[in-house]
Parts: sequence; structure tokens; C-alpha cells
Amino acid sequence: TPPTVPLTQRKVVFLGDSVMLGAKNTQAISTLFGNAPVDAQQNRQVAQGIEVLRTWSNAGWLQGVDAVVVHLGTNGTFTDAQFDQIMTILAGAPKVVFVNDKVPQRSWEGTNNQVIAAGVARYPGRAVLVDWYSASANRPELFYDDGTHLKPDGAAFYAQLIASAL
Repeated sequence: TPPTVPLTQRKVVFLGDSVMLGAKNTQAISTLFGNAPVDAQQNRQVAQGIEVLRTWSNAGWLQGVDAVVVHLGTNGTFTDAQFDQIMTILAGAPKVVFVNDKVPQRSWEGTNNQVIAAGVARYPGRAVLVDWYSASANRPELFYDDGTHLKPDGAAFYAQLIASAL
């Protein structure tokens, strides 16, 4: 068996919205992943995330990457076509980790999570699901009052869950 490369030495890049931004801002991601680049923005829609990935790909920034972690859909719908677009753009990435959504006050939560689960199933071996929705169920202490954004302990739990998928 080949030796396991520590997470801090793997080339992992992160793309997300405000939930991931909270994990970045509390140092939860850098604690486990070192200097891994994290591009996370408030109010980011899936289409905007796709454009960022396309820019990275066109610039060659994804060459040699071990994994890309994607957490989108908190702020709006995520379609099958968008999932496939992401996988096409990230064709060179050996592993794409999708974190599903926990947005209890939004109508698209269930549909987005179905789209993400079905998408992961269409790309066995490359796409991986981090089931944030289930892992954080009945854990209100992880979240601020909106039930979506992460307190520091929630951010640490979130980052650890992603690490376990890698």
C-alpha cells in the first residue's frame, strides 16, 4: 500500500459560498488543509461558481490538483445540467467532492440535495458526496440562528467531514 500523503501536502482547492466562507474565516479549513486555496463568497449562486471554475481551468490553475471541493446551492437552485457542467470543467481532477446543502428555510434544499446525490452517482469514482445535510441534522449547536451558517465548532466539524472524504 502506498503511504498516505498528509492532507496539508495534497493539492486541494475549495469553491463555495458563505457556509464555506465561515469555515475559511475561522481557520477550520487551513487547520486541516494548510494553505489550500479557498474561494468562497457570500450570496454566490451556482452559475457564478461555475464561471469561477471555468476561469481557473482556462488559466491552468487546476493542473495537478488532487481534489476540488465544491459547496454551492445555499443561495439558490442547483440543476443536473449545472452539476454536469462542473464535472466537465473539472475533467482533469481525479476527485471532486460535493458538499450538499443545509438551508432549512429555503424551498430548494431538498431538490438541490437530490440533484447532488444523483450527480455523484453519475460519476462513480470521481465525484464524492459529503452529506453535510445528514451529518449536521439535529445538531443546532453547530449553527447560528439561521440554521445554515456555522459557529466555530460547526466550521471545525464541517472541515473534518470534508477531510474524511479525502
